[in-house]
Amino acid sequence: MTNAFINDICSNSIKDYFYDYLNNYCIKEGDYLYINKEIYKKYEINNKVEEFINHIKQFYKTSKKYFTERIQNYNNFICILRHICKLLKISYYKKIIYNNNSYHIVYYIENSNL
Repeated sequence: MTNAFINDICSNSIKDYFYDYLNNYCIKEGDYLYINKEIYKKYEINNKVEEFINHIKQFYKTSKKYFTERIQNYNNFICILRHICKLLKISYYKKIIYNNNSYHIVYYIENSNL
């Protein structure tokens, strides 16, 4: 996928906002910030998802704004976080946790703001 963001953005301001946002509810595990569906629900209950999307929307290219305009759920939200990680060259990885016949995906985002 090509870069979803406009070219003339200030990466430092997005990076600061991104880490401030993640540090609200994400769990710190070593050098990573941990986010899962339960943590996403905390953001959603406190209207932090909508606030985040509205702030980030201005940095998306017009052709890619549909990522911010579609109905948000955990998977769509994580997609936006991955876009930002790619833009800022922040490493992340996912872990699939199986429990009986179901599974959930947990994401670990490198916390370079330590």
